[in-house]
Amino acid sequence: MIFKNAFVLTDDFKFTNTDVEVSDDRITNIDKNLSGEEIDLTGKYLIPGLVDIHTHAALGTDTMDKD
Repeated sequence: MIFKNAFVLTDDFKFTNTDVEVSDDRITNIDKNLSGEEIDLTGKYLIPGLVDIHTHAALGTDTMDKD
């Protein structure tokens, strides 16, 4: 699957207009003018999933507890 014409967040935290190829749930290529089955994302932004793993407590325990 090719995601075409997306504004993609780069390693230097800037957006560039490019294509992203995904195969078996993995990014396999990032480049302009990729071809294949595609979804046009013109005018849309494509960024990695942002997951917050910050926690203060779980299962009845507070991280501030002495134990």
